[in-house]
Amino acid sequence: MPGLVLAALVLGSASASFVVTEGDCVVTGDCVSSPGYPEDYEAYVECTIYPTMDGWLDVAGFDLHGSYWSEYCFDHLTVNDVQYCNQHGPQGVAVTSSTEITFIADYYDGGHGGFSICLASSFTSTLPPP
Repeated sequence: MPGLVLAALVLGSASASFVVTEGDCVVTGDCVSSPGYPEDYEAYVECTIYPTMDGWLDVAGFDLHGSYWSEYCFDHLTVNDVQYCNQHGPQGVAVTSSTEITFIADYYDGGHGGFSICLASSFTSTLPPP
């Protein structure tokens, strides 16, 4: 019986497009989201996320706390050493299974909508491909 349980866990994780190695971000099929999305996320949230295969990021929703008077991101999602915040997510960014994606919510306040990002096998951006 334990072998059957293990097989179910392996099959379930193999079909997900992301794995969360740290934190409470949520993987649902081909997408990963901040804790509680689409509800506001809390302060003191950190997640480390890896895609399970090569592809392109497709932003389904994105609202992270950033400064409106400067380029500073209080809360941010970092992909390939680039920080994303406000309503500007990593749409169309190419990733591999070794790409580390981090989400950090500052230690001041939460109260923003968070993010939902999916992994697409084809390029999904209005920008030219990398």
